[in-house]
Amino acid sequence: MSVNPVHICLVHLIGFFLFSGAAKLVSMTSFLSFVDNFNVLSSRLTLVFGSMIPFLEISGAVLLLHSQTRLYGLTLLMFLLICFAYGILRVLKEDRTIRCGCYGKWINASADTWTLGKNIYLFTLLLILFLAGSQVTLEKITVFSTFTGAFMTFLTIAAHKSWQIHQDTIRRLRKPI
Repeated sequence: MSVNPVHICLVHLIGFFLFSGAAKLVSMTSFLSFVDNFNVLSSRLTLVFGSMIPFLEISGAVLLLHSQTRLYGLTLLMFLLICFAYGILRVLKEDRTIRCGCYGKWINASADTWTLGKNIYLFTLLLILFLAGSQVTLEKITVFSTFTGAFMTFLTIAAHKSWQIHQDTIRRLRKPI
C-alpha cells in the first residue's frame, strides 16, 4: 500500500469545499448577511456574488474529482480564496470584528487572522495539487488516503470551531459583570 500525500490533499480539499458550500446553502440568508458585513461590494453585488459562492465552492470541489476538469476547479477555488482573503484583510485593516460565514451559521467563525491563515493553508494545498498535475488520479486513491483526507477535513473544521470557542470565552471573560 503506497500512500501518496497528494491524494490525501485532494480528498481533503474536496471534502472541505463540499462541506463549506453545503453549510452556506443550508443557511443562505444568514450567509448573505455575513457577506454583506464585509462591506466590500455594493448591496446588489453582494447579493449576487454571495448567492453564487456556495455553488461555486461545490462546483470547484466537483471539478477537482476528474483530472480533465481539475485545473478549472483549482482556478475557481483559488479565485474564491483570494476574494475571501481580500475581504478578511480589509476587515483586519479596518480593525472590525465580524463573522465570516465560512460555514454558514453552523460555526460562528470570525473574520480574523486565524481565518486568514486557514485560507492561506487551503490555497497552499490547491497550489500543491496544481504542481502535482496529472500525477493525481482518482483510480489510484487508496482507502487509507480517503479516510486520512476526510479526517483532515474534520480536523480543520474542528480546529476552527475550537478557535472560535476560545475567542468567545475570552470575550466573555473580558466583559464586566
